[in-house]
Amino acid sequence: MSKSPKFSPEVRDRAIRMVYEVRESHESQWAAIEAVASKIGCTAQTLSNWIRKASTPAAPATPAADARVKELEREVRELKRAGLALRRLEGGPACFAVEVFEGSCTDLPPQRKK
Repeated sequence: MSKSPKFSPEVRDRAIRMVYEVRESHESQWAAIEAVASKIGCTAQTLSNWIRKASTPAAPATPAADARVKELEREVRELKRAGLALRRLEGGPACFAVEVFEGSCTDLPPQRKK
């Protein structure tokens, strides 16, 4: 049996905002959390969990979003390769030598150390 949430999302959001608002008047964030938790009727650990979850960025929720991220990453890689090729064409051998020296040329095999 799943447990229904005791506090609505609006109450949770307001409690989190209250902690940030009263933080300066307390000696630590935990003290601010305890003060707000006692006012809204939850435990300090529960409010701390809400704050932690609110500050953590959410991962893509759908397979479509994952696919879109992969597609965009692939496109970025292709554009970087195209930009590298254009720089080589514009700069000639001198540009290529600088890329190898700086380590930005990724398509060369690694050099053996003697």
